[in-house]
Amino acid sequence: MIARSKFFGVMVATALWAGAASAQCFTTQLDYDFRLGIFDEVLGAVLVNPSTGENLWTGDMGSTPIWTTIPGQASAEFVDADNDGNGIDEDDHLDLLAAIVNGGAAGGSVLNALEASNPGAVAAIQAAYAANVATLQTIEITIENVEIDSILDATTDVTTGSNLNLFGGLVDEDIPSLWGINEASPEDGLLYSADGTGLLEASLIEILAGVMTIGDPAGADYVQSLIAQIMLTVIEVVLPDLLNNLKADGAPLVSTLSLPNGFDAYAAGGSKAFTVNCAGISDFDESITVSGLDADIHIDAQDICNALQNFIDNFDCVTFDCESALLQASGNLNGSGDTNLASYNNVAATTRQAWMGLESILNPPLEITSFTPDTTVLTGDEHTFDLDFVEGAVGGP
Repeated sequence: MIARSKFFGVMVATALWAGAASAQCFTTQLDYDFRLGIFDEVLGAVLVNPSTGENLWTGDMGSTPIWTTIPGQASAEFVDADNDGNGIDEDDHLDLLAAIVNGGAAGGSVLNALEASNPGAVAAIQAAYAANVATLQTIEITIENVEIDSILDATTDVTTGSNLNLFGGLVDEDIPSLWGINEASPEDGLLYSADGTGLLEASLIEILAGVMTIGDPAGADYVQSLIAQIMLTVIEVVLPDLLNNLKADGAPLVSTLSLPNGFDAYAAGGSKAFTVNCAGISDFDESITVSGLDADIHIDAQDICNALQNFIDNFDCVTFDCESALLQASGNLNGSGDTNLASYNNVAATTRQAWMGLESILNPPLEITSFTPDTTVLTGDEHTFDLDFVEGAVGGP
């Protein structure tokens, strides 16, 4: 069974936080350079083979890297890459959104030109992003028709964020939500606790809500394939944990469970949209003994398949408020001139700040495009380096 290693995840994610926090924007602001810059490391801290410690996202011990199973994914990383294939790098596209969400009122110094060019666009985008963050945290995963056969038999659905009551109250358990906001303590959320730091949950919220606000069909397809791989691990880890909580006469009803076929459970369809390959999933069966009594757990492969497919199918412009006409590659943010893609490629030459200027975002947020080369310096030694200063615009952020 492929599962997460909490200890390993905590160590890696904590180290990441210590190293990256100094480059992050204010916590109330979106910073996709930060989120995407660490997202491969966050996934690598969660998607771990517990037997070997291998980072399954990158396959650093020789296994097939998970990132290669996601259609369009160019590498293990998420920066300077057009993984969804819409012609605009994800970090640039999401930071265009961030400039609007972070930009304050429509009449402010950053967004006044955009508001003048396309009245109402700023408010619509800001409202859509806030709504999508809220919507995302209402989506849970349900595994239907979990059969529990013992002295008493039951068939029930197991849903995150709900109560499970069986056998006239002999089993009465609150199942944690995927999302920390729905729990009394955020760390009790299943995605929050997946890495022990909340970095996975925070990254998923900002990235998924951002992509769905942009509303590009290619982006939605890509998100489905990405979230499918993440949720497979959640199911592999969460399902045993949930069933371990089922109790009969005060004793654990289930000891250990594992799902078959691991990350081979998916196949890409003709597009980037993911369709769960049900043929790659086997029935789930486990027989155990509790206080001398046999108990059998059975879940049909089709029900496992349906749980995964139903979850990722939420990521569309019916469930979410997509501002496609304004933000997708073929949209037109400022309502005049070229499409977003044309101004990005033909005029701005994929330079983020120039592109934002062409879309009427004045004094856009800075993008750090190069860093001082890695250098090893011993304490007590002198090290000299040069800085160049670039004057900012008056009234800029």
